Amino acid sequence: MVTFLYISVDLGLPPTSTHTPTRTTTKTSTTTATPSTTTTLMSDGCETADVMLVMDSSGGVMKENWYKVLHFANRIVSQFDVSPQAVHIGVITYASHAEISLSLGKHDTKNDVSDAIDVIPFMGGATNTHSGFLMMRAHFSSIGRPNVRKIAILITDGQTAMPNLAIQQASYARSEGIQLYVAGVDKHFDYSEAARMVSDKNRIIQIETFKDMVSPILNYEFAVKEKICGEDDINTSSSLSWSCDFEDDAQPICDMIQDTNTDQFDWTRQSGRTRSGFTGPNKAYTGKHYIYIEASDPRKSGDEAIISLPVFNVEGRHCLSFAYNMYGFHIQTLEIRKKTHSGSLVPLWLLTGEQGKAWETTEISVSLQKQDQIMIIAKRGDGYSGDIAIDNIHINGGQCLGEKGSADITPTNKSPSNLYRDGSGFMTYTALSVLLLVLINFV
Repeated sequence: MVTFLYISVDLGLPPTSTHTPTRTTTKTSTTTATPSTTTTLMSDGCETADVMLVMDSSGGVMKENWYKVLHFANRIVSQFDVSPQAVHIGVITYASHAEISLSLGKHDTKNDVSDAIDVIPFMGGATNTHSGFLMMRAHFSSIGRPNVRKIAILITDGQTAMPNLAIQQASYARSEGIQLYVAGVDKHFDYSEAARMVSDKNRIIQIETFKDMVSPILNYEFAVKEKICGEDDINTSSSLSWSCDFEDDAQPICDMIQDTNTDQFDWTRQSGRTRSGFTGPNKAYTGKHYIYIEASDPRKSGDEAIISLPVFNVEGRHCLSFAYNMYGFHIQTLEIRKKTHSGSLVPLWLLTGEQGKAWETTEISVSLQKQDQIMIIAKRGDGYSGDIAIDNIHINGGQCLGEKGSADITPTNKSPSNLYRDGSGFMTYTALSVLLLVLINFV
C-alpha cells in the first residue's frame, strides 16, 4: 500500500466536515467509558514504509523560510525508524520543475538523511505541484519496494499554478495505492484544493506560520506521524461517549477546565447574541447556551482563551465533533490541540478568518492514549469584531462517520503507458522534463 502525505499550512480553513454533530436535547454533559480491550502501538503502521517528502521550493516560500522547511522535514524524518529493513526516505523538491533531491533509500540512517536534507538548495519559480506529484509517482514506480506502504508527504505554502493537473496527478497517485495527506503553511494555502487532492479532510494538517513549523512547543511532526501511523489504530477504541451543550446551570461549562496558567482570558457562557455588533452568533446552535470569547476591550490582538475537555483515560481512535461560529471582520483563529501524557502539544485542527454568520460543524479524528487531553484555543484578532463561539461538543469512541471520503477526480486509464499523460491525453512539456530528469538520475 502506498501512502501519500500532503502537508500545507494556512489560516483560511473552510468547514472541515460533512457530518453534523448529534444534537443533545435531554442532558447537558454525559460521560461513559470502558477501557479499550486492544492495545495497538501507533508505530505499527509505519514500521516498514517508503516515505517521500515532496517539498514546495517555489518563490512563494521565499528563501528566508526555506531553512524552516528543511528543519521541519528533518523533524518529520525523526519520527521514523530509518534503516534498510524498515523505513526508506526520499525527497523531491519542485518549483517550475521537479528534482529528485534525495533518492529513496539512498541513506540508511536518520543522521545521514538529515545531513542530506540540510543542504538541499532553494529553487524559486512557479508552484507546479503537479510536476512534483508526477516525479514522485515515477520514483515510487521505479525503485519503491513491493508490498510496503509508500508515503508521500507534500509540504507547501500556497496554491498550485495548475490546480486541475495537480488534483489529477494526486488522483492517479491514490489509484496506485498512494494515500494522500496534506500539511500546509501560510495564508495563501488553498484548503479546498488540498481537500480534492487528499479526498479525506482528516488527512490535512494546517500550520499557521513558518515559525510554528520549527516551534519547540508545537510538535507538528507528532501530528504528521499520528495522521499517517494512527490510521492503523482504527479498530482500537473505547466506548467513551461524552457531550456538553452548556445547558446545565449547575454545571455551566460541564466538567471542562478553563486554563489558569498560559492564556490571557476565559471563555464565557452566553445565551442570545454577544454584546458586540456584527460579530458572534445570534443564538446557540442548539438549546439556549453556548460559550464564546469576547473580543472587546480590554482584550488585545493575539490574546488566547484556552478551555480543555476532561481527561478520559482511554486509548485508541475517537471522534471529536462540535459546532462553531466565526463571524466578524476581526476573526483570528480557532484551534484544537492534544496535550499528551508527557506534556507535548500536538496540533489537530486549525481554522482562521471569518466563516460567515451561520453555525458550522466539524468532526476530527483523534488518537488518544491514557492521560491525553483535548484543548480548545481561540485567539483574538486585531479588533473587537472577533467573537468566536462553540457549542454542542461530543467525543465518542470509534471512527468519524465522514472520515473516509472518495476521490473527486477518477483517472480513466491507470496503465503505465499513461503515467506521463495529462487529462487531454497529450504528453505535456512538464511530463517530458520529469521523464528526462528521471532518466538522468539513473544514468
